[in-house]
Amino acid sequence: MSDHPDYIQLDVALSPETSSPTFNEILETRFSRRTALAGAAAIAVGATVLRSLPAVAQSTTKGVIGLSSSVRLTAPSGTPIETLGFAPIAAAPITDDAVRVPAGYIVDVVAKWGDPITDAAPDFVFGLQTGDAQSQQVGYNHDFQAFFPLGDGSTEGVMFVNHEYTDAPRMIPAYDITTKDSDRFRGWVDVELAAHGASVFEVARSDKTSAWKLRRSGLRNRRITGNTPMTFSGPAAADSRLAGTALGMLNNCGGGVTPWGTVLTCEENFNQYFANSAKVVRAAERAHHARYGIPTGASPRLWENAYPQRFDLAVNN
Repeated sequence: MSDHPDYIQLDVALSPETSSPTFNEILETRFSRRTALAGAAAIAVGATVLRSLPAVAQSTTKGVIGLSSSVRLTAPSGTPIETLGFAPIAAAPITDDAVRVPAGYIVDVVAKWGDPITDAAPDFVFGLQTGDAQSQQVGYNHDFQAFFPLGDGSTEGVMFVNHEYTDAPRMIPAYDITTKDSDRFRGWVDVELAAHGASVFEVARSDKTSAWKLRRSGLRNRRITGNTPMTFSGPAAADSRLAGTALGMLNNCGGGVTPWGTVLTCEENFNQYFANSAKVVRAAERAHHARYGIPTGASPRLWENAYPQRFDLAVNN
């Protein structure tokens, strides 16, 4: 496997040593639901959201600290609540390229951009990516992540990871958005489309203290990309504009896990991928596009030049 450049996005799992509680365990110990709801608004919202997550989702937040231990929480009565119980992380310059966690916590890289997701997937070669290769490898810009335990979850499980957006100049050394070579530009767009979406992969470790690793042989492993066919269900599916199938997931950001063990994932900022909303024929549709902020002219990414039938609303409206 080739070394990845420093800027490549990382998917890290933060695993506390046996003596260190998780952030959710700290919250459970320190706050009751009543205290959280009655306290300051910011603390109440944070504590309530974390408490509402099911166990399978909570396990993804191990070591991810949302509140610094230098924050001192105060109950409605004015009595200080015990601090969070670990040393705060010292401030570092914005140029400091490192993941820092409190003492007693460790960082393991589980899966990074380009890691093959199956035994048959090609190895990552920076600068020589293709859409086909990327569609078999971990995507770019990890965002929402969820862990689903297998067995008791201590040594194996399944990860779901959103890949929100791409950064072509960092991903593709030769990238030039002004190129007149349409075939070359389309190839770059293919890489970006394949790097969007989500990765689903099994992880495992030999025991409860060793590092988690992506299990390429996992039968559950798969990629969902910007080209994966999607079907719709529910009340909205009756709308004629959702007839048939749609392609892919783009700019997926937030997510969650249901009590019955499925993933919720949501697109945002999809407007940046489309162009020429001013040329949509129907006035009502033009108004919808304007409300969502879809560009009236060219899009920032210019993907409409590679795939006008999909991204140019002057063609597909």
